[in-house]
Amino acid sequence: MSDKLRSVLERQKLEKERMLSLKTIDRQENKEAPKYIKNDLVKVITGPRRCGKSVFSFQVLKNQGYTFAYANFEDEALIESLGNDYDKFTDELNFVYGKTDYFVFDEIQNMKKWEMYLNKLQRRDYKVIVTGSNAKLLSGELATSLTGRHISIDLFPFSFQEFLDYKYQDSKPIESQLPYELEYYLKQGGFPETLRPEIDSYSYLNDLLQTMILKDVLFRYGHTIKKGQKMESLANYLINNCCQEISYRRLIVPLGIKSHNTAEKYMGYLQETILFFTLGKYSFKYSERVSADKKVYVIDNGLLTARNLFNSPNFGVYFENLIFLGLLRKNYRPNYELFYYKTKDNKEVDFVLKNPNSQITQLIQVCYDVSDTNTEKREVSALLKASQELKCDNLLIITKSVEKQANIEGKVIKYIPAWKYLLE
Repeated sequence: MSDKLRSVLERQKLEKERMLSLKTIDRQENKEAPKYIKNDLVKVITGPRRCGKSVFSFQVLKNQGYTFAYANFEDEALIESLGNDYDKFTDELNFVYGKTDYFVFDEIQNMKKWEMYLNKLQRRDYKVIVTGSNAKLLSGELATSLTGRHISIDLFPFSFQEFLDYKYQDSKPIESQLPYELEYYLKQGGFPETLRPEIDSYSYLNDLLQTMILKDVLFRYGHTIKKGQKMESLANYLINNCCQEISYRRLIVPLGIKSHNTAEKYMGYLQETILFFTLGKYSFKYSERVSADKKVYVIDNGLLTARNLFNSPNFGVYFENLIFLGLLRKNYRPNYELFYYKTKDNKEVDFVLKNPNSQITQLIQVCYDVSDTNTEKREVSALLKASQELKCDNLLIITKSVEKQANIEGKVIKYIPAWKYLLE
C-alpha cells in the first residue's frame, strides 16, 4: 500500500505545483482570509464542483506565506490505495511534502470516516483546509464531530467583478464597456473554466451538470434512486422553471415521481450539491412562510444557456437569477434575510430584504427592460403596494441600463443599472 499511496501523492503534488503556476485572480473572499487562516479551526470551503475551491485554497495559503500538503479525494487511485490505516496516510503526506503548515484535502467527503480523521488531526494540532461540493454533508457531519471547531466559507462561480478581473487582468474596463460585459456575463455565467477561449462552454456545462448528478447525488444516494434519468429530468425541469414558483405536488406527474415525499427528497439531493436554491415567500406568520410555494434559482446563469430550454434567451429569467446570485454574494441568506413577496391582491415583489431583527430593510424589483410603459407601471404598482403592506419605504428597481429616481404617490423609487448594483 505504501509505495502505491506515495506514488499517487507524488503525482498529486505535481498537479498542485502546476495549479500554483497558473495565472489566477484573487477571489473576493480572499479579503477575509487573514482573520480566519491563522486560527486553529478546520476551514471548510463549500461550493459547486469546478467553481475554484482548490485554487482558492492555494491562493489563501500562498498569499499568507504558508506551506501545505495536498490530497485530492476525487482521485479514485487515492481512495483505492488509502486502505483504513489513516495514520499511515498522514505519515506518507509528511514524507512526500516534509513538514508543512497546513493540509489541504479536496472533496474529502469521498474518504470513509473522514470526519473522524479530521478530528484526530485537530487533536494532534494539524491545521487543515477541506473542500467539498456537498454543503449539507460537510456542515452536518462536521457539526457532530467537530462541534464549534470549524469555520465554513461558501464559494460560488465568478461574480461579475471577478469575471471582469479575469478578463481584464492587465487593464481595467472603462465604464461605457460595463453594460456590454454584463450582457455577455448574463448568458455565459461565471464557472472559471468556461471563460478560457479554448473551452466549449456549452459542452463543458452540460458535462458538469451530469457529473454533479452522477457523483454528488447518485454515488451517495444511489441505493434510494432506481433511475438516474429522473434526477436529470428533475434538474432540467427546475432549470426550465427558474425564477418560478414550484410545489412538490406539481413534480409528481410530469416527472413520474411516486409521491410528494419522494419529490421533496430528490429536490433536497439537488440542493445539497449547491446546484439549486429555493426562496420562500415572506409573511409575518411563520406557518405561512413554511407552507407557501417556493421559487427556484440556479447556481449559475451558464447552466440556463447550456440546457437551452428556452426557445430564445429569456432575459427576464436570466436577469432575475443573476440578481438573486448577487444578493447571495452580499451575504443575504435565502429564507432568513431574503424572500419574495405577494401582496394581498397577488402582485409580486421579487426580493424582500430584512435584518436579523426582522425589520424589512428593502424591497427590490428586477426588470430587464423598463422602456415599455405598461411593464414599468406593473413593477412600480407592486412595489408601492408592498411598501404599504410591509411598512418599508426603501424601494429599488434594478434595470438593464436605466438610472434615475422617481417620486410616485409620495414614495421615492430608485432605479439602478444591474452592472452598477453588482459591483457595489
